[in-house]
Amino acid sequence: MRTIVSALATALALSGVFRAAAELAIDRHWAHGLHALALGGLADAFIAPSFLATAVAGCAAGTLVGLLVGRATRSDLVASLAAIATYFAAMAWYELNARTVVWDVMTQQLKFTSIHAGIVAVVGVAFVAGALLTWRRTTDSPVRPLAAVVTLVVVALIARGASTSLAVAPDDAPNILLITIDTLRADHIGAYGYSRDTSARLDALAADGVLYERSISQAPNTHPSMASMLTSQYPSSLGGKALKYIHYSLPTLAEVLNNAGYDTAAIVSNVWLKEQMGFDEGFSHFDQTSGMSEFYAEQARIHWKDASHITNAALEWLDAAATSKEETRAPFFLWLHYLDPHHPYDPPAPYDTKFKNAPHDHVDFLAKLRDMRTREQTRLLVKMGTGEERVSDEEFQAIVDQYDGEIAFNDMEIGKVLDRVSAMGLDDNTLVIVTSDHGEEFRDHAGWGHSHSLHRELLHVPLIIRYPATVNAPARGTRVRQRVRTLDIAPTIIAAAEQALPDTMAGRDLHGVVDDDRIAISQLSRKHWTSIAMDSWKLVIRPDDDVEAEDTELYDLETDLMEHRNVADQHPDQVTRLSAALEEHVGASAAAETISKTAEQLDPATRKQLEALGYID
Repeated sequence: MRTIVSALATALALSGVFRAAAELAIDRHWAHGLHALALGGLADAFIAPSFLATAVAGCAAGTLVGLLVGRATRSDLVASLAAIATYFAAMAWYELNARTVVWDVMTQQLKFTSIHAGIVAVVGVAFVAGALLTWRRTTDSPVRPLAAVVTLVVVALIARGASTSLAVAPDDAPNILLITIDTLRADHIGAYGYSRDTSARLDALAADGVLYERSISQAPNTHPSMASMLTSQYPSSLGGKALKYIHYSLPTLAEVLNNAGYDTAAIVSNVWLKEQMGFDEGFSHFDQTSGMSEFYAEQARIHWKDASHITNAALEWLDAAATSKEETRAPFFLWLHYLDPHHPYDPPAPYDTKFKNAPHDHVDFLAKLRDMRTREQTRLLVKMGTGEERVSDEEFQAIVDQYDGEIAFNDMEIGKVLDRVSAMGLDDNTLVIVTSDHGEEFRDHAGWGHSHSLHRELLHVPLIIRYPATVNAPARGTRVRQRVRTLDIAPTIIAAAEQALPDTMAGRDLHGVVDDDRIAISQLSRKHWTSIAMDSWKLVIRPDDDVEAEDTELYDLETDLMEHRNVADQHPDQVTRLSAALEEHVGASAAAETISKTAEQLDPATRKQLEALGYID
């Protein structure tokens, strides 16, 4: 029996050696090589779709062999446990180099920024402890020298990881402030031509920075849009694995900056942007409580925490970062996600009357909306958009007034953050980006809200960037007319930080004058719809799931910017050309992927909030 088990163990070890040699020869990544060597190449080759699965498979195989051999001698069990411990040491080194173990300036403590890092640490410590305890109790110890060597390797690898991974950014590295405003359509901003005074601070920022007139979001709903923005991948490429929209194995903007020595923080307000969805990847400080809405089950209502909660948390973090910076000199990356323009539109005073539709105040009508349960209000607004529920022009305008009031209030709160950055003397060395995840429809195409189409009112979002003085960029006050994508935001930030762009990112840096229209692809993944905007044309493909046919829309953006006249029948050549371009960029199968297939895996509280908002049934 022992001969058979020893042969199996030898085969695992040799296959691990060959696998490690191949890994090192291909990419010279020592963590990959050590991980293959310690675990054994057979398990890695056949059961390794991810690092986590590899760890589970390796532990199972190694422990089994160790237990079987252990019937003959404890020393062999020590060797097995030590080998597995070496694997976890290699993974710990990998995690440290990926800066998933970081220092949170708010809590003043070390923190794991990914679930995988925590699993590696806990299980790794357990196996190291098991190896040491078994070694200590072993009397027949021919492999004790081997165990000692492995222990030294463990310590050396962790020390090396700690010393090489906690990178320090250059002294002139710019700070980065990314502000995303949920549900903000570009044409309700003054700088984009809106007649109302909704955005004094954003307009001033545009005058002092660069405004991109045709910025297109990659999705008309929050979770795929923001996942796309932070990873610079198309929504269909993200896959939506078990609601982990940003998988830990996928490089993100925050991870790139964290690895470059940045203090990274996020303060978010939308229920889709939770840690559960993977949006915390790469952030040393992730705050999903300051701005997140609260659900009251008894009334089936959502209590919204307005923009002031996000702002106050941001100011507190900036103060803590400033204190930390005196010691570490680390630049910061701060992402703020505001929610106020999202329905229910209910701005605080005096913004609730700032755009009063005189002489029709419609107090009773607005009070009726506020008194409804959140889900009922959502359904009513949808029916108003389709015409199923009649609403007068004055009542319709009263709701738009409230939406504009939310924007104005949010604009004021953003101004407080910009003022604090200025007061800290950081204006000249801070990259400021303001954008949105998607827009909002107000009966533009017989609809209301978002997440239901790929038309301009949902995809055209503001994009305003104030570049630091150290970055070669368009002159302040420039308006860029060429089409760009929110997909380009992460590459732009990474370029400003002078870091290498991961191969997985599909966007392009926006520095310098944009001299060509970029092809903008957007996807409504839950319906398998895809659009492509290319030169002066836009194609929307809506596969019909019931019959084998496609509902195709083509718009000439030169003469029909708001996309009201479908000219697909008149221009079949353009339909063919844009379809081929779409196939080339994302592929037919990728374009048909869905992100929200697994909503049943949500925790009950999150599900209730999303149901109340009308996102899921």
